[in-house]
Amino acid sequence: MEPILLNVAILFLLLFALGKGAAWAVRSAVALSRRAGLAEFVVSIVVVTAISILPETIISILSAIHGIPSLGLGTLLGSNVADLTLVFGVVALAARRKIGVELTFIKKDYLFLGFLLPPLILGFTGYFSRLDGILLVLASIIFFYIMLKAHPRKKERENGIYKISAAKEVLILAASLIVMGGSAYYGVDYAKDIAENIGISHALVGLIIVAAGTTLPELIFSIRAVRRRHASLALGDIFGTVITDANLVLGITALIHPFAFNPRLIIVTGIFMLLAGLLSLELLRSDRALTKSEGVLLLLFYVLFIMVEFILRDWTPLIPR
Repeated sequence: MEPILLNVAILFLLLFALGKGAAWAVRSAVALSRRAGLAEFVVSIVVVTAISILPETIISILSAIHGIPSLGLGTLLGSNVADLTLVFGVVALAARRKIGVELTFIKKDYLFLGFLLPPLILGFTGYFSRLDGILLVLASIIFFYIMLKAHPRKKERENGIYKISAAKEVLILAASLIVMGGSAYYGVDYAKDIAENIGISHALVGLIIVAAGTTLPELIFSIRAVRRRHASLALGDIFGTVITDANLVLGITALIHPFAFNPRLIIVTGIFMLLAGLLSLELLRSDRALTKSEGVLLLLFYVLFIMVEFILRDWTPLIPR
């Protein structure tokens, strides 16, 4: 019993570090976006998203190298479903008011859905080759290029509000990203050990603990961003992470080590990822805001996802490679 209690204590300490890192990231990202004349939405997608994908990236690459690629792929797709439903739902409930959405974001919603399709199409046969990896990396590059072009630089304002130099802000942001990444990775590791010690199956550990655990950076960052009235940062971080996981991280993994997997992960988890994207974007379009009641609906969708995955956990479709 004592080792379990020690692991629980360490896990709480790691989550505290995650929270502090998220606070530093919000402050520095906002300051840098104003300095550079970039929209907060772009800064969150390009800069802050980098840390959010670290846990999934490490897990996916190591899983493929060690011959268990399904763990990494399940983590990537499962964490994307969690980002679009669990994270959005909790953030909506934690916000002091409904989360407003910029008109420019709504006009680009089709873009996000389109970039969820490449991994589903390429992975339908149950195998990711190096060519697939190249195509997925190219898709992510195109996504970031389009987002930067859609949000051009604004004229920099010299209003004396910057009390810290740009170099120091970059250092603070980098340090916060490192703290968040390390805390998330080891937090997931300790959560997995706790689950195994209390007898939870490995299937549920991979689907619920690992996938949901890797969303901690987005969750804490987004809650703090919304409470500080930086909704664009929260939306950009979540959607940027989802697109990057589905394309860049998966593409890099396939380039390093092409792998085969159970097509169920694409057919079930992948389709749920697409449906989660459709649902979250439709709710954001309604009145250009995300309300608490809509947050509850997203949480219920995530519960449905977990139930279906558990019921179909042993199902293997007969799809030739």
